[in-house]
Amino acid sequence: MNQPASTPALPPVALAALRAAVSAACESISASSPDSLFGHADGFWEPITDVVNAEVSAWVRRHNDAHSSGNRLPAELFQMVLAPLNFADRLSVARVCTTWKNRSASCSVIPLDQFDSVTAAEARSLNAQLNLLGSPRVHLHILLETMTIELLPSAKFVRRHLPHTVKLQLVIHGDSYTRSERDAFVKLLSTSAPLLQTLSVAFNGSAKLERLLTHSAWFGDSAPGLRRCRFYRAVFYQPIFSLVSIAFFLVETRSQFEQLSGVLSRLAHLEELCVAIDDSLGPSLSPLTPPPGLRRLWLEDLAAEHLDDIDFTDVPNVIVQSDTRQLGCVHRLVHQPVKTLDIYPHLTHSGVMVRIQESPQRTRVLNVDMRLADKVVNDLLFGHVTTLSLHDPHLLGNFGMPAMPALSYLTVYLPGPLAALHDALQPWALPRIRRLELIFTCYPCTSHRTCPAGDITKFVTHTLGAEIRYIGLVIRGTAVLEPGFAELSARVASLYVESHIRVPNSAPVWVRAADFENVWNGEVTLRDAM
Repeated sequence: MNQPASTPALPPVALAALRAAVSAACESISASSPDSLFGHADGFWEPITDVVNAEVSAWVRRHNDAHSSGNRLPAELFQMVLAPLNFADRLSVARVCTTWKNRSASCSVIPLDQFDSVTAAEARSLNAQLNLLGSPRVHLHILLETMTIELLPSAKFVRRHLPHTVKLQLVIHGDSYTRSERDAFVKLLSTSAPLLQTLSVAFNGSAKLERLLTHSAWFGDSAPGLRRCRFYRAVFYQPIFSLVSIAFFLVETRSQFEQLSGVLSRLAHLEELCVAIDDSLGPSLSPLTPPPGLRRLWLEDLAAEHLDDIDFTDVPNVIVQSDTRQLGCVHRLVHQPVKTLDIYPHLTHSGVMVRIQESPQRTRVLNVDMRLADKVVNDLLFGHVTTLSLHDPHLLGNFGMPAMPALSYLTVYLPGPLAALHDALQPWALPRIRRLELIFTCYPCTSHRTCPAGDITKFVTHTLGAEIRYIGLVIRGTAVLEPGFAELSARVASLYVESHIRVPNSAPVWVRAADFENVWNGEVTLRDAM
């Protein structure tokens, strides 16, 4: 805690300067009557002390602002403190002192808590508050609905702050529009957005309104930093989209699907794409062809029904989030026998997420219903697997794992007691198994895991039977307790225990990356996801 400083004596140099300044001030005051004699100093004290008091008070404020613990925070940490605050709290921070107000202006703010229009009075209030904050960068999400009294003030509000906007989300509704509303849209769309990085457009309106929007020159063709776009029922191209690297499209009609192919052909820098289809579209005249630089493709909702309409052969990473219950979908995704497989069961239903690695640079992720009993599917996905990672096998419930006659390397992640897996992994035909790795995961703030050696021997023997004598057993994340360690070591070909490490019980990166929202929000990057 800061303590009040003692009053120091003035050094000679400062004292001499103060005397000279006081003398000069007195000469200035007496200049109007240089020949007069003064019987007292009353006429001199008031102007001099007023200035001294004001200057000393201002210096103290500047000094305390500069040396307080809060103001010594690096700018990056100060922004991390501000980031989770809502708009009202940000206003409170800005009112603390000038330094905090200035530093707060460098951190972006969200002035509206939810999608909605603003009235003229609300716009004036928000403008004043943003001005108080020093006109910081803003994230705007707003509803623009034609034939309402809020459209004109809402459009004007967005246009005013567009030069400071880094993230813009527009929901546009309406069938018809007035001339003044048309002019408002044109003015808004012609305003440059030099700081804009992320754009989201949701459209639900007439063909007339759609033509007005899609044929306007968005942001005056000036949004040099735009790299991320989302489109809901709106498929169109603008020159400002040319450098976009990640995009999302929700289409609901065949015509939108056909337009999408033309739009994608012009997105030369697109690396990540999510396509969601919310209705059955019928047969396509030509396949949807992603741009050549695309690294990752998500297919959501009803997209699995339209795999024949999408040419993803050259895309290194494909994620199908809708359930693949149809055999044709599995065959469309997997062209050759699978060698490397990751399985992650869902918590809420009988499906599992499956990652297929055709090579270190080429993967396919899909949802598979474990009730698919077709032998061809089992042979395609599991018949030639040599390496398998199995997460949380107790979530498989009553659905046993299929035979994997070629499996050599098996890794099992265990979040719970080993005994709970006896029913999940019933005796398993793995005639070629040579290495088994058991990884005991733990939850935050829990004690280090322990497991009796006898339980491990019982589990491995129950699951693998006589094959246990051929395997190298690796155990990580738990202390193996006596008695029974010597017996366990004698039962297997080799035994290695790494007990000191803690493995968090969390979804692997590839599972988190299968959710497009995690990638969109920056929680998972293209580099570390696959």
